[in-house]
Amino acid sequence: MADHECKDCKDKKGKDETLNIRIDISDKMYTKMDDIIDELYKEHNISYGEIELAMLKMNEKILQQKITLMHQYLHSEDSEVSLPDKKEPSGVYG
Repeated sequence: MADHECKDCKDKKGKDETLNIRIDISDKMYTKMDDIIDELYKEHNISYGEIELAMLKMNEKILQQKITLMHQYLHSEDSEVSLPDKKEPSGVYG
């Protein structure tokens, strides 16, 4: 995934902060999720279908968060940018 830069990535001092995927954090999350699955298998004999359903629910939650963030981003851009009024063309060819 490529680096992401936008006006929201700047702190109050104006310093540019580029967002990067932090592999170490991702690996920690994977390890914790794997440990939870192991624990649930030992305690409750969780099946692959149940694991897949939980992951599907998590993917849906992530998608909803992405949609919410995109909506907020687009709404913030709409309120910042005011487009000049355009006259409508008088004929078919403007």
